Amino acid sequence: MPTNVLFVIGNGFDLNMGLKTSYGDFYKEYCQNDTNDSDIVKRFKTQILNDNQQDWKDFELGLGEHSTDFNSAEDFLTCHNDFVKKFQIYLEQECSNIDYDNMDEMAKNKWFYHSIVLFWKYIKTVPTKKFDNKFINKKSSGLHIYFLQFNYTNVFYELLGICKKPRIMKLKTFIALWPHVHGKINYYMTIGVNDITQIKNNAIKDDIREFFVKKEYWRKLQTQDVNFPVSMITGINTIKKTHIFCLFGTSIGETDKHWWERIGKRLKSTKQTIIIIFDKCDGLADSTLPEDVRKNEQLRQARTDEIKNRFIELSNLKQEWLNNNPNRIIIELNSTMFDFKLPRKTTTKIQKLGKSV
Repeated sequence: MPTNVLFVIGNGFDLNMGLKTSYGDFYKEYCQNDTNDSDIVKRFKTQILNDNQQDWKDFELGLGEHSTDFNSAEDFLTCHNDFVKKFQIYLEQECSNIDYDNMDEMAKNKWFYHSIVLFWKYIKTVPTKKFDNKFINKKSSGLHIYFLQFNYTNVFYELLGICKKPRIMKLKTFIALWPHVHGKINYYMTIGVNDITQIKNNAIKDDIREFFVKKEYWRKLQTQDVNFPVSMITGINTIKKTHIFCLFGTSIGETDKHWWERIGKRLKSTKQTIIIIFDKCDGLADSTLPEDVRKNEQLRQARTDEIKNRFIELSNLKQEWLNNNPNRIIIELNSTMFDFKLPRKTTTKIQKLGKSV
């Protein structure tokens, strides 16, 4: 029986590649004056600027919180639609700047695929020999690797097609491409909250829930076309059969609580599962002096505890489960996984966000 590995890929992957795809990057473009904006959109942009963007670090959660500033569902949906439309144009421009033809040859021929099919080689906090013994031997049934794609861009899948698949002796690998669970550029981009409790305006929440609560929006799409391939269902079914979860570039945010609960349920259902969370830890000193090593250790431990506690809370696993299963959550900080940048085109004509593509 093969080992099923599920990569959960978030926007941190695109950022790691050098793309400016965070909400903070987009705000700089979005909040500029546009003569075509309606009065309600102008007020919306001003509000984001006046709040110094801190309340909008997570746009989805921020919009749910600030829904109380809207007098009607129509005004809310007007601003939500404007943001989604212009964010889509912005992401298209960012992706069009990538120069795949001039990719680093090592990235193209080794680094990208090795980060996937030899993911355990990027773990430093636990011995990796047991992975070698399990996956790289004559008796091994190999790996079946799947992807739960949170990104709106297609950068990850573009690289899967462009990069050279490595020939690793004795390692049998099957890679399956699954669709984007949040939609993608020009294909049902889903920007919203996890559930209705994250919409703070009680007067309009029932009128906007079908478009702003992610699960309900996908259900609405399904009712309009019963043959519509709902990515959410594919993702849920994949989670149910996963043995190893690899999270890369995900913030483990509240607006995706549905997915963390699904993963938590799978981890709780069988002890033959683990989760590896690849994340960042800022402020580490590049030094081996005793004092710097001590400070680095403190920073790493604090960051590790923060990530574990957030995942435990949002996955509904509870602290008791973690106490009984301390080795089934692995936190890898500042890993060299996918550690390369994509080249940019030297000249690109920038399109106004207010104009449709």
